[in-house]
Amino acid sequence: MITTQIGPMRVLPPDFLGYNLDLGARLQDWHAAPFLAAVRALQPGTLRYPGGTLSNYWNWRSGNFDAAGRQRYRGWRRLHPQLHFGLGDLQSGLQASGAQAVFDLNLLSGTLANAEAELHAAQAQGIAVRYVELGNEFYLSTPNNVRAFPDAQNYAAKATRWAQALHAAFPLARIPAIGAYMFDPAWAQRHQPRIADWNHRVMAALHGVDAMTMHIYVPTGIYLRRHHLRFDAASVPALLGYTLQQMHQATTQMRAFGTLPVWVTEYNQTDWHKVPAPWGMRELPGPVDGTWTQALIVAAQTLALAQDPQMRLADVHALVSQGAFGALFANAQAFGPQQPAVRPLARSASGVMLQAVAHVLHGATRLAPLYFAGAPTLPGGASSLMGVEVWRGDGPPALLVLNLGVQAQSLQLPSLPAGATWQTLSAVPTDRLLDAARQITRQGGALQGTLSLPGYALLSVGVHR
Repeated sequence: MITTQIGPMRVLPPDFLGYNLDLGARLQDWHAAPFLAAVRALQPGTLRYPGGTLSNYWNWRSGNFDAAGRQRYRGWRRLHPQLHFGLGDLQSGLQASGAQAVFDLNLLSGTLANAEAELHAAQAQGIAVRYVELGNEFYLSTPNNVRAFPDAQNYAAKATRWAQALHAAFPLARIPAIGAYMFDPAWAQRHQPRIADWNHRVMAALHGVDAMTMHIYVPTGIYLRRHHLRFDAASVPALLGYTLQQMHQATTQMRAFGTLPVWVTEYNQTDWHKVPAPWGMRELPGPVDGTWTQALIVAAQTLALAQDPQMRLADVHALVSQGAFGALFANAQAFGPQQPAVRPLARSASGVMLQAVAHVLHGATRLAPLYFAGAPTLPGGASSLMGVEVWRGDGPPALLVLNLGVQAQSLQLPSLPAGATWQTLSAVPTDRLLDAARQITRQGGALQGTLSLPGYALLSVGVHR
């Protein structure tokens, strides 16, 4: 029998968990009832617009690329000349889902005056300007990034100027600057000095921002290749243990930001590989992508972030995408043209998992971590059980518990009000779930004392409305 202890409580923003908008989201009809219903069911707290690298090349007036983006993405544009993702589309999605917007501004080729005009136009359409990012991933050594910002201090100087002006124009907005996450700091020092020194150099020259951002991708594909492992049942525990090691490393790296809150505006695992495509390179799913293991990884990342009191906002990459990342499938060929078809806008394995997590976290205002005495450990030493207890206002608590181990565990849970119910989600970890809603095993009932949690499963207690 594994007993449960409750850790220190933190204030949790009620819109904590949201989504980054990838290319797949920008190609959807944001006024179509089926798409809006699929988004609403995920209960996003925030939606990041326009999302990702395209933010650095975005023309908000046209809802498309600016001149620099038309050059960089010329092949992609030929395939998708219909791309238009404007503020009216965003407003429709926000209104339907109840989410807040995270605006990611174009600091690469855009101007401050144009950014202010975008935010004023958003306000005129009824969109609250609360969260405003200053660009995307300028720590990467791409030619355009280096040309615009030769080093981190150049970015910090521009971010400081923009933050000062935007605070004056939008006093309720919270404005972060870009921070970097390194999955392998020693390798980065040798091969990517720009990202290795980014946080230190930015913090030394930055003033007037409200937070810092990070993007956290657990490189499962690199891990498997480095350790000469196949993705199979035997390697799943190692991948999950590696995920928790990476999340611990990420929270350690956040301490470079001092007392500033942290927004993780993209996170997931990465197992894709690149192949030639008309627009340059295309990312194809690897063996972990679309499996229940990926769903477990994303759930573990979400719970780890929610437990950290420095964390203010977490946006999963991505709302709609190819099979590698999306909570919703962008199209029937999400896993590639030679792979079995899926139903467009159906939830992926990660989408089903995140919907269950959001059902508990969405609207919660307080959260405490759960600790499990005597739980088995994963490779690397982390507990195979992780969980949180959350509260909405004065209402009764709810629980999330994630079993990352292969064996079922008998749990003695904290006392909950009479009539509390439970539900578990589980699946074969190595299976790619093409119809996750049907392939995932669901169990549930009224809570009575102890409970047996299956291996590789998520347990939610108390909020099955």
